[in-house]
Amino acid sequence: MSYDAPGYDPSYVRTALLEEGAHVIDNAVASMKQAGVQGTPRIAETDLADNDVAHCILRAANDFRADVVVMGTHGRRGVRRLVLGSVAERFLRIAQCPVLMIPAHGAKPVTSGAQATESIKETS
Repeated sequence: MSYDAPGYDPSYVRTALLEEGAHVIDNAVASMKQAGVQGTPRIAETDLADNDVAHCILRAANDFRADVVVMGTHGRRGVRRLVLGSVAERFLRIAQCPVLMIPAHGAKPVTSGAQATESIKETS
């Protein structure tokens, strides 16, 4: 028995994710330019669905010869963090370059390098 019905094509999902990634990169480039920050945001893909995300990020950082990796944290605590884990935490443990963690909540946007310097002094 066979059915003539459309199947699932993962290439549509990949295409949609790459398009969304391009929008994220465009926004990052604009924000970096406005803040006077130099860098090259990139999208990294993996062929292996069962690979640990932290190791995929590590491979991409090494491939891109990253000077620093900037990543966000979700701020989960307790049981939710224990059950869901933390890619950022796993990556931080295996990183081979400096890692800047940005909390999901609580950080004020910085509009200039002078403000960034002041923010660093305040937390030191």
